[in-house]
Amino acid sequence: MPTITVRKLDEETKQALRERAAAHGVSMEEEAWRILIESVRGERRRKKPRVEDLLALGVRPRADFDQKAESDALWAYIEEQ
Repeated sequence: MPTITVRKLDEETKQALRERAAAHGVSMEEEAWRILIESVRGERRRKKPRVEDLLALGVRPRADFDQKAESDALWAYIEEQ
């Protein structure tokens, strides 16, 4: 199997890769390999989101709120920008 060397990788990126690898319980090399494979193959086909992934995006509000008022406030903020 061919080998690739990555040069000029800044410390911040290297640390982020180290942390991501640790979170997945694999080596930095394995994590970089997974990222590369997923990125290259992901261009050809998109994974369907899993129900767990979709549910993780939503957060139940802690209290009742006026959705219209919140929406109006958001649009007012956007228009100011």
